[in-house]
Amino acid sequence: MDKRRCLRKLNYVILLITISYTSYGQNRNTKDVFPLFWGTNIENLQTSQTLPQGDLELRIFHRFGEISTGASDMFGVYAPSNITMGLAYGITSNLMLVFDTEKQNRFYDLSLKYRFLTQKTDNSIPLSVSYIFTTSYSGMDKENYGVTYHAANRWSYLNQLVAEKQIGYKINTMLGIYYTHHNAAKPTQPHDIGAVSFAMGYRFGKKMSIFANYQYNQALTFLGDNSSRDEVGKDGASVGISYGTPTHKFQVFIGNQYGINTGDNMANNAYKLNSSNLRIGFNISVRLFHNKKS
Repeated sequence: MDKRRCLRKLNYVILLITISYTSYGQNRNTKDVFPLFWGTNIENLQTSQTLPQGDLELRIFHRFGEISTGASDMFGVYAPSNITMGLAYGITSNLMLVFDTEKQNRFYDLSLKYRFLTQKTDNSIPLSVSYIFTTSYSGMDKENYGVTYHAANRWSYLNQLVAEKQIGYKINTMLGIYYTHHNAAKPTQPHDIGAVSFAMGYRFGKKMSIFANYQYNQALTFLGDNSSRDEVGKDGASVGISYGTPTHKFQVFIGNQYGINTGDNMANNAYKLNSSNLRIGFNISVRLFHNKKS
């Protein structure tokens, strides 16, 4: 009897160890995959990544003048510049709140980002996908809106759907689909504009990577605007280098967009993609408070 009891107990212990090991192996193989080096933004575009719950981040984005101005303007560094400052907060691990202010057009932007899919290490979920809604208010003088000024003219709205795919350890790709509505538009511009963006990054060091992105804009006249209202912002592109740690991100790049507000760039980017319109820009994101428990 004693032997039988001992064998039963031994089998029970072995069964518990086997179940525990199997569960551990399954959990280990289904860890979340996050973008390796972009953080919550790449140039002017939001990524699928959200901040951990309770984290607070300071964001400073800067765009200089055209490089083509030459040494007299320090290749655009001494030219008039555009800047955005803001804060981002992780409400939950999948929900993030962002408030930004932009110098050009005096934009005040409030964004909510929700990540509803997160890529897994075993590819059971192959993509990370987030939806971002942004409402923007322009504090420009009334004179900028002509004789038909209404308070509602100051508002615009941007919807973003962003999907990312991490390939191995070194490569990250991103596809974005965008729709913006502007309450006020010029006679040649539509109120509704769509865009598609694609970005790719390659890690070449523990904390360093290079990236490139392209954004194509298209008038959505079928939503009610006259077909002659087809003037949209010029397509945007950039190439750059990124340095990042879990709590700090720094990107420096060359691109053709002076604005930082994505919805406004879709409507009003005046700079074609050519050598005379290129400018240096940088993004800095610093975690002011990091919730170590998350």
